[in-house]
Amino acid sequence: MVAATALWAPRFVIIRDSLARIDPVALVCNRFAVATLLLVIVLVARRQCSGRREAWRAACSGGLFAAGGFPFQAIGLQTTTAGTRRS
Repeated sequence: MVAATALWAPRFVIIRDSLARIDPVALVCNRFAVATLLLVIVLVARRQCSGRREAWRAACSGGLFAAGGFPFQAIGLQTTTAGTRRS
């Protein structure tokens, strides 16, 4: 749990700082494009691109829901402060 938190938590700071220069929607689109490219490369290298249609449908719908939620998180990081930050 500590390792997962140590790897997960800095992501919010990095994203928050990136939002000073990048539009939230553009940031999310770029993150998903890079993730998709890396996943395709791994699947092609492992020759596991084929699969059941139901699995692909579920994966695509899950990705669409995630892509729909991430802009809200990015916009929220632009407009809110951390609970420990003192103004």
